[in-house]
Amino acid sequence: MVKMKNKFPEIGEFVIAKVNQVNPTYVYVDLEDYEGNTPDGHARGMLHIGEIASHWVRNIHDFIKEGARVVLKVLRTDEVKGHVDLSLRRVSPQQKKEKSKLWKRSVKAENILQIIAEHFGKTLNELYELWGFDLQTEYTDILTAFEEIKEEGIDCIKKWPKLPADWHKFIFDTVDQNVDIPYVAISAQATVSSLSPTGVEEVKEALLAGLDVKHDKGTKVSIHTIAAPRYKLDIIAKDYLAAEGLYQKIQKAIETTMKKYKGEVVLQRL
Repeated sequence: MVKMKNKFPEIGEFVIAKVNQVNPTYVYVDLEDYEGNTPDGHARGMLHIGEIASHWVRNIHDFIKEGARVVLKVLRTDEVKGHVDLSLRRVSPQQKKEKSKLWKRSVKAENILQIIAEHFGKTLNELYELWGFDLQTEYTDILTAFEEIKEEGIDCIKKWPKLPADWHKFIFDTVDQNVDIPYVAISAQATVSSLSPTGVEEVKEALLAGLDVKHDKGTKVSIHTIAAPRYKLDIIAKDYLAAEGLYQKIQKAIETTMKKYKGEVVLQRL
């Protein structure tokens, strides 16, 4: 379960639902992440057989099982009746994958919040009111906020003034121990050569130009000699998009430098 600030999900939102009851033509689900307005303590939703699949459904049990958690799309909400209409057929495989990944990250973040709350004698709900909902509003994904705290250091926590100052060290230590920063790595072999009498200096200048390309904090770039004129370029970044973008900039920097000396550059991904 992941506690959300709103009592009900918004139309068009993708949600994680736990299947409560499967009938021949409809399914009842629990939206445990949303408080709702019923005595159950969470919102409930219904999934009609027509929203199970884009083709004829002979047996609804072939698509959905009681007790399973599924990704659904919100079609309508009735906050007065405490009811939400949902769809399975309008969820693509990619949307299912992305929502499941985000939900797992949110569960991990909530477990960290629970540790912090218990240490300071607070309930999880109290810590959500004090800090958690602010993190949701600013980051959507609370674990992203924790990753930022781990990277930036304890002083980063000062941006949330409602947190007592004497909480900062424990919060940082807890985050530091329980959060792993995801990184990806890409490598390439660079053949950089020049027939000029000053070729060694020209190659050095080109490689340094590659290393000097501006990159985000936490991203690492290194160039090592394999055997001149071959060099190994390694990039470690938070995601492939950032790594690929940086690779292109480094390649351009090296090529631009060597071009003015009429040298040669060949980069090959490893």
